[in-house]
Amino acid sequence: MYWARLIAIVLLIVTGLCACVGGTLLLTDPSGSSLGLGDPSQMTIPFPDYKMPGLLLLVLVGVLSLVAAGFAIAKAEAYPTIILLQGAILTGWTLIQVYLLPDTHPLQLVFAVLGIMLMLYGSFLRSRRLV
Repeated sequence: MYWARLIAIVLLIVTGLCACVGGTLLLTDPSGSSLGLGDPSQMTIPFPDYKMPGLLLLVLVGVLSLVAAGFAIAKAEAYPTIILLQGAILTGWTLIQVYLLPDTHPLQLVFAVLGIMLMLYGSFLRSRRLV
């Protein structure tokens, strides 16, 4: 069980830091050009620019991943469920990106896999807590 918790913590920290950087870049440059994103007005996203998606990325994926890692480090009672939920948020975020954005990027696959891994580790850790 130790290795599963440790891997989940590392995944949460890496994901959280990447999302914080990406979200901050989108907030400071809502055109998305600093991340190589296309013109938001030419896309099917329901926003005029990338400011709101950047804020959502920063908070939902970045900050919440780091908070979830903190719960796991502290071995809080509900940390397995929190890991599972954060994996679902990351997977959902990635699927929404793939649906809304016309171009896909290999990192979307990487983060979808990370989200699925977090859900699996969270489920595993939950099942061990119930025993």
